[in-house]
Amino acid sequence: MTNRCLSFKAHVLFQVLAAGMFIFATMYALHLYLNQPILWVVGISSLASSAFLVFCAPRSLSASPQRILFGYAISMSVGLLTHMALETVCRHCGLNQNMMQPIMISAAFALSMTLFLMVFLDVAHPPAAGVVLVIVMQHHMILNILVLLIAAFVLAFVRWGFDPYLIDLVSRPKGKR
Repeated sequence: MTNRCLSFKAHVLFQVLAAGMFIFATMYALHLYLNQPILWVVGISSLASSAFLVFCAPRSLSASPQRILFGYAISMSVGLLTHMALETVCRHCGLNQNMMQPIMISAAFALSMTLFLMVFLDVAHPPAAGVVLVIVMQHHMILNILVLLIAAFVLAFVRWGFDPYLIDLVSRPKGKR
């Protein structure tokens, strides 16, 4: 075995364990503050995809700190605005806010708007798109959004701060396994 092989294996071990620790910490925080497991599972799924990009494919365009931060910020902002608009429309038009059709239409619209803004502003971070659905469908407290936003900041910081130490575990020559 060569040093290069051992070095790659050490990187794999460190980077994969770091991703797992990040996801555990985020799941624990979401579990403490969000009482509907399906919603925090969707939120954590988005963050898990982002963690994969940061820890396993850090050189990919979508793993840049700017794209992570702006992608989640756009997704959360559009989700929050759409949720508030849905509440207002339901209140003024006498619609039952628990009806699924208005929620599904609003969520689909918010997703489309999020994707448009990410592409238009050249800050696409695909995993962040899933968060908009969580926020439109149900946001209990700003604290939930804050936990997701802090997690996105942590991922962006890890990508930025540990850039020299993270290697791409996915796109490598075939002989370097």
